[in-house]
Amino acid sequence: MKNITYKILIFSLLSFMSFTVYGQDKARMEPVFGVEWGGATTILERYHRNFMAEAGYRVDEKGSVMSLKTTGSLTAKAGIRFNDHYTATVNTGIMGVRQQRSAVPITARFSYSFKNYEQNGLMCFLEAGAIYPNRYYANFITESGLGYRIGLSHRFSLDFMLTFRVCADERKITDPDTGADVDIWNIKKNNSTFFATGYKIAINF
Repeated sequence: MKNITYKILIFSLLSFMSFTVYGQDKARMEPVFGVEWGGATTILERYHRNFMAEAGYRVDEKGSVMSLKTTGSLTAKAGIRFNDHYTATVNTGIMGVRQQRSAVPITARFSYSFKNYEQNGLMCFLEAGAIYPNRYYANFITESGLGYRIGLSHRFSLDFMLTFRVCADERKITDPDTGADVDIWNIKKNNSTFFATGYKIAINF
């Protein structure tokens, strides 16, 4: 059910962006593609795990863990830019959620350039979507950023961005007595939310 919800959310966001674009009678619309890479450092993990142990008692664990673990990402994007300032893209690639956990994000991003594409200037973005694969639950990612765009030509530009990311994921739960994986039917809640800051460098064309 959650998978369907996230797909509807992303589809609705893209539909709204498309409607906005085509509503601009005089807007200049062009396709845009890009590749970006970067790193992120997890600063906090909040978790809540509630499950039934094999011995018959319930375990409820929740709390926060401070962390300074760094992971990387590589992303490709495709979309449209319009009205000299706005860009809407669909992004996917591979990213590290945490140490020893990589995932494929599928997100929709909306970016705004304070100057036009061909000029150097500040830019910002907001992004949301889901990550795959998942074991039991649909997991989401949201990210925002502020950066500086260097216009190389009408088509090409470089973005240097600082980002803040919130990513919900799940961890493998093991029985405290046997050490075996807890069956999904015995898990009531398995949420971990990671808060991370990072940087990205993008080539747009």
